[in-house]
Amino acid sequence: MIEPLENRRRLLLSGVRMAAALFLGAGALFRWAHAAQDPRPEFAAGGFGDALESFFGVREASDDASIEIETPLEALHGELVPFRVSAPGVEKVALLTDANNDPMIMAMDQIQDRRAVMIGHARLQRSGRLVCYALRDGRLGRSERRVQIVGAWREVEQ
Repeated sequence: MIEPLENRRRLLLSGVRMAAALFLGAGALFRWAHAAQDPRPEFAAGGFGDALESFFGVREASDDASIEIETPLEALHGELVPFRVSAPGVEKVALLTDANNDPMIMAMDQIQDRRAVMIGHARLQRSGRLVCYALRDGRLGRSERRVQIVGAWREVEQ
């Protein structure tokens, strides 16, 4: 009587294992298929030019004094560098950095009253520039500000 119960137990366990394997395999396949269709490819772009081309449709930009970037010149660490960007009269705006492998930090394309204000914190891997690009009347403008990551201490020059 123990042998039929043992066989039934083994059969049930093998069924559960097979169902779990199928479920996990289907989940991995589903995630792989969705990862291939990135809804915002500009965030996966390899550099400034690719990100600008993907988001704005152009690569060339001119300096624009009306775009304001407020951020500290020096940050103790790159984990949370605060920023505030203001760009009046724009259709799209994006904040990029050359301090990270993936340059795009934030992008907006649904702007009310044609005045974009972005407030947040950027994670920077090293010292570099925060560059804001804004599309206004078909022309791409830019403004930048350098941020130095100084760490918790500084060496004194003698």
